[in-house]
Amino acid sequence: MMGLIGFSVGFIGFLMHQLIDVISEVKWDKASEFIKDRDFGLAWVWVIGYSVLFVLASSIPVVYYRPSAGGSGIPELIGFLNGTVVRHIFNFKTMLVKFFSCVCAVGAGLPIGPEGPMIHLGSLVGAGLSQFKSQTLNFKLPFFERFRNTEDRRNFISAGAAAGVASAFGAPVGGLLFSMEEVSSFGT
Repeated sequence: MMGLIGFSVGFIGFLMHQLIDVISEVKWDKASEFIKDRDFGLAWVWVIGYSVLFVLASSIPVVYYRPSAGGSGIPELIGFLNGTVVRHIFNFKTMLVKFFSCVCAVGAGLPIGPEGPMIHLGSLVGAGLSQFKSQTLNFKLPFFERFRNTEDRRNFISAGAAAGVASAFGAPVGGLLFSMEEVSSFGT
């Protein structure tokens, strides 16, 4: 299960970075064409308009559809692992909105990064894959039923968060240390 979570989070991180690069490259390649043609005003309008379009695409689903996908998700994750109930924090819709919103916001050029959302996405993958069930998609597979308890679920969520750190920073040991130090704290 840990290997499946790690592979899935790594693939999601790879896909996220590829999409961010595509969005960014289209913006700057077209702006470079305008600049080569000495059309600076059109280049400025293109860059601003393109960025505003992706900022709107990033924020509208979060604001109107899934507010639990807003922000980095790390405070909510730590709160959940320490016993606080947070609505929709580990929901499939939250995962889709978080992924889409992060890709659009980072690709638009906002001064943010995908690191925090990758940690939340990793914990979402850990929560979903370890249970092999989804209330959102309305299915419950008969695999790994022994992991369907709160202790194992929390452990897999923590492992998913560690995989998110490892994917975002390319640092597997850093992911392990983050999971042990920050996410899996049970102190007061």
